[in-house]
Parts: sequence; structure tokens; C-alpha cells
Amino acid sequence: MRPDFPCRAADTAFRMVDGEMIVVSASGSNIIGLNETGALVWEMADGSHSIEEIVAAVCATFEVEGEMARRDVFGFVDELEAEGLIEPVAEVTSA
Repeated sequence: MRPDFPCRAADTAFRMVDGEMIVVSASGSNIIGLNETGALVWEMADGSHSIEEIVAAVCATFEVEGEMARRDVFGFVDELEAEGLIEPVAEVTSA
């Protein structure tokens, strides 16, 4: 089930290397490289941004139509969740 407020899993590490975001799970079993769009989604997946806010940011940053961005972001978040790299946030709390 896709989280409304996706959040990077606590046991992941990530770093920008030569313009590519590299994400590694603590076990090292998942290592992925993200393009600019994926990196934006990953950076915003901090539990405080809704998936719709992420879609809007993708639309604004990359000048892509809403429905296409929604489909791509939802699919990407689903993939990250299936790999254990994204966790749902049950409730948003303000800092």
C-alpha cells in the first residue's frame, strides 16, 4: 500500500556522487542509483511531504504534466516501498 507521506527507511544511507544519488540499504542488499527526478522524490520522502506535494514538485521542476508525473511518482514510490527503502508514516507530526 502506497504511503500518503513516504519516508526513507531509517536503515538507508544516501549520497550524491557525480550528479547521481546513490541509495544503499543497511544490509547492502539494495544499492540503487537515481536520476534527477528520482533524487528529488527521494529527498522529499522525509515523512513530512505528502505524495501529492512530491508530484507537484516533480511537475514544477521538470515541466511534466500532472497525470504523467503522478503515475511515475506513485510507481516509483511503490517500487521503493517494495524494496524496503520507503516506509509509510502513520501520522505527520510537526517539529
